[in-house]
Amino acid sequence: VAHLAGCLVKSLQEKQPELHINNRDVLCVQIAGLCHDLGHGPFSHLFDLLFIPAVKPGLKWKHEKASFEMFKHLVEENAQLQQLMEKYGLKFDSNENDLSFIGELIKGVDKVKKDSKKGWTAEGRTEDKAFLYEIVSNERNKIDVDKWDYFARDCHHLGISKSFDHQRLLKFARVCKVEIKGEAVKTRRSICYRDKEADNIFDMFRTRYTLHRQAYQHKTVNIIEIMITEALVKADGHLQISEAINDMKEYIKLTDHILEKILYPEYDHKKILENAQRDLKDDKRKPDEAKKILETAAEKLRTGAEKLQKAAEQIQKDVKKLEKDRKPETAQEILQAAKEILQEEDLQHAREKVMQILKRDLPKCLGEAKLEKRDIPEIKRDWRAAVKTWNEEKKQDLNVDDFVVDVVLIDHGMKDKNPMDNVYFYRKRDLDKVFLITDQMFLPKDFYEELFRVYYKGPVGKLEEAQQCFEEWSREYFKPKTSFVPLVIILYLYLTVQKLTLQKGDKIGFDSNQHLILKNGDDK
Repeated sequence: VAHLAGCLVKSLQEKQPELHINNRDVLCVQIAGLCHDLGHGPFSHLFDLLFIPAVKPGLKWKHEKASFEMFKHLVEENAQLQQLMEKYGLKFDSNENDLSFIGELIKGVDKVKKDSKKGWTAEGRTEDKAFLYEIVSNERNKIDVDKWDYFARDCHHLGISKSFDHQRLLKFARVCKVEIKGEAVKTRRSICYRDKEADNIFDMFRTRYTLHRQAYQHKTVNIIEIMITEALVKADGHLQISEAINDMKEYIKLTDHILEKILYPEYDHKKILENAQRDLKDDKRKPDEAKKILETAAEKLRTGAEKLQKAAEQIQKDVKKLEKDRKPETAQEILQAAKEILQEEDLQHAREKVMQILKRDLPKCLGEAKLEKRDIPEIKRDWRAAVKTWNEEKKQDLNVDDFVVDVVLIDHGMKDKNPMDNVYFYRKRDLDKVFLITDQMFLPKDFYEELFRVYYKGPVGKLEEAQQCFEEWSREYFKPKTSFVPLVIILYLYLTVQKLTLQKGDKIGFDSNQHLILKNGDDK
């Protein structure tokens, strides 16, 4: 990404000297390209899209923020790094802070400040260099060198063919003034492309769609991501995974090897329990009562994860009763031992989940259905109700909790919007006059699709029954809706040909085979 970012900014610097792109600008853009993904947690986007929302609901945290925090941490911890950057012309004073500029490039200027009514809000560079913010992370139209890099990489390694050629875009990129909708300033410098590259650019967006459809959002990939997330959530209480985002010294240690830490923890839970029981025996005052507390806690742990919190609260209460008759440090040891047992139970669940993944013991995908502007929570409720109805009608006992529901969004980069609506083009005969593509012939009807997938993780013996349940429900729930307008036209033509007219009391309806039925007042 750093290489491609350098190629693009240097190309613009050479072709358009009037842009006043200096070597500081070039180096900052290259550093941003180099460091823009430093903040990725274990298993890339899984960490910030699935894990963090699960353990810290409501927290708006993205890996781009961590990337900049990581970069700042590197600069702060390595004095020679800042000195080296200053040697090559970068500035770190209050008036011209290239560190701030690099951070804005990484996060994307539209993510830094979103108050468009104030016009230009970035601090790293003035508005005449707004185009520099479109190279590494482009929030305006999603065309940036980061995508060019991973499209080429992933298509190559996955064996997926692509017609998109980023080298042509490097050649035909040009900065022009474009209209900015909804902002105080009417025009702004932005990266545009030759009109003949329209097909190539749409191929870029189509490549993104194809990669998500065939690889990133593949049914097997998605269920493994769900299982990894479940394992990380279970292990979070013991390993404090989510707390690492607040401390870069700890965050740099957080890699995909976290699964190995879950599988092979640094301590033996049996030794912890043995040590706790040994400590209890050393205290001669009320060993039996204290031992009973731990045994009660262990028994409650066996009843299931849903009772873990209650067990912990009960232990807290029981320990407080002992504090009057026991040494304070001994009571604290009991509480700590109980806490470790609680965490060990969750860690064991996480370990089992990881082993399932390694052994390819995965939930089976029963199927998927395309959603069309439907209420997702409503669909999930309908599915759960359908399982209950199936059990009642078929005399079965499928457990609704044995099903995993996943809603997948696949688009061209801007959800349901046409990504080409924000791409400006110029013509060879007029380099400064830009326009949008209005000919939509090569564009698809829809730019995104939502898929409703259902997996089954229950007993293998009930897999066929679960499959039948899903298929029957999906046929009924997602059956095509009958359009009334064509029926009115057909009815009108039929009546015209037959020289008939509808009278008051005549009825229109459908039979069991969905055939149109006309009945007069006498039901004939």
